[in-house]
Amino acid sequence: MDFSNPTEIAAFNDRIQNTELPHVDLRTDGAEQHLRRDRFLNAIGGDVPDVNALLNSIIDDHINSVYTLAGLKIQGKSLSESLPADVLAACKGLFGGDCIDNSLHTRTIVQHANYDQNAQCGAGCSGNPWDAAWNIDPTGWGDNHELGHNLQTNRLNVQYAAASDSDNWAGYSSRAGENSNNIFPYVVKWKTHYLRDGNTDTVTDGHMNHKDLFYVFMSDAAGTKDTRGKRVVFGANCKVLDAGEDRYTAPWASNDYAVHNGYRMAFYIQMALKAHGITLNDGTTLENGFNLFTLLYQHNRIFGKYANNVSDWEANRSKLGFSQFPFDANSVYSGKTVRDIPGNDFMLVSLSQLTGKDWRSHFDMLGLRYSSLAAAQTTANATSGVMPMGMYQLETELPPANMSRGLTFIPLSLNEGTTLWKGANSPSQCAKP
Repeated sequence: MDFSNPTEIAAFNDRIQNTELPHVDLRTDGAEQHLRRDRFLNAIGGDVPDVNALLNSIIDDHINSVYTLAGLKIQGKSLSESLPADVLAACKGLFGGDCIDNSLHTRTIVQHANYDQNAQCGAGCSGNPWDAAWNIDPTGWGDNHELGHNLQTNRLNVQYAAASDSDNWAGYSSRAGENSNNIFPYVVKWKTHYLRDGNTDTVTDGHMNHKDLFYVFMSDAAGTKDTRGKRVVFGANCKVLDAGEDRYTAPWASNDYAVHNGYRMAFYIQMALKAHGITLNDGTTLENGFNLFTLLYQHNRIFGKYANNVSDWEANRSKLGFSQFPFDANSVYSGKTVRDIPGNDFMLVSLSQLTGKDWRSHFDMLGLRYSSLAAAQTTANATSGVMPMGMYQLETELPPANMSRGLTFIPLSLNEGTTLWKGANSPSQCAKP
């Protein structure tokens, strides 16, 4: 129950070696794992040599790493101690004491996880408890993906809207079901490989291929068509994505389970790469681009604190970066209130407030719509210029230890249809279907 207590750890080692009891329970303030004994012991081996190393990895690499990325307090530390220094400085510089408000940034719901014979659905199933049919794996994709599901929030979810619904919040619907949570296993894998273990070789993961983003955008820039002359959008494998005729529909219109998951993940990962090392709106340097996710999570919770009633909203909306957003009765709200803002609008405005830059090019590149109100607010907030349209060149490899400083940036423009991937490939070379 106390992962920092040597006496408890010694007693746990003794019990697991000298009893036939078939079950293990691990408890921290914010999470509890319930395991078949073999689902625990089978995780020992390789770079996890013993029980102590496994317990350390569970708390450091899994629970604390995921909760810290979401800007939450971790057990045994204050919020000020839990947050990365750049996040703490930037958040306090922009939003003051709300950044270290325990009532906002502590996950009070205890997250349960079961590791058993079968999961409730598939091999792993989200929820509380979330269920796994595998051995506990604190640095594995599955454990951190499922925990990440329970930290998803609508205001940080990419959303699809038809062109006619860009100024109609009721027309936006989430397309982040299986991808906005993937920032957690992605960052854990990156941190484990480069920061914890000090590796210098490249690590890969097949959950996404950034080349898909290039091919989708360049399908629009090059105007790719099928044999009948109809516009089509290609993925990196030269297969047509869906029936949509542009990047605003083909990767986004479908709401099938995990469809175009890697492409949709690119919205988040490329965002972090672009933010790496930039100077934020308060003058703080963002030392790690992934920490932008932490700032977005904090901003979302602070926004939610003040968006529940008119008086709180009016008193705080300018500080939050939403000065042009009334509490209600705006035509884009579809009869809702500001607390119901869809993810695209929230993230676009939040990014402009956090960084002082206009990120519309990033949303436009991916094919994500946003309201005219969010665009106007972004123009007002973006006192430090515009983010260039383009992407960092990755395929299935994760960024290096120095993030985007070690990568090639590819400028993209709809007016330039001949740009090639690594100087060799383009969707215009794909065979017409």
